[in-house]
Parts: sequence; structure tokens; C-alpha cells
Amino acid sequence: MLVPLSVAGWGWREGAAAVLFPPTGATPSVGIAMGIAYGAIMTIAALPARSS
Repeated sequence: MLVPLSVAGWGWREGAAAVLFPPTGATPSVGIAMGIAYGAIMTIAALPARSS
């Protein structure tokens, strides 16, 4: 708990994707890109909606 290993969850997801994607035939960079894309989409989805 005292040693920060990630920032707001960023880092673990990308690391896991880099390790788990190569057995499926993809490169680690594709796994990292997918992890970043997923994180960005979830961040945008969590933003409050603008009311008119």
C-alpha cells in the first residue's frame, strides 16, 4: 500500500496485456495499445454528461 505500483490503475492493465497478447499471435505493443485504448474509453465513459 505504501509503494505506488500504478497511477489510477494505469500500468497493471497494460503490463498484463503485453504478457497475455503474444500467445494469441499478437505483439506486446498491440496489447499495450489495446490496454491504453480501453483505459481511455473507460475514462471518457466515466465523465459527467453535459446537460442542455
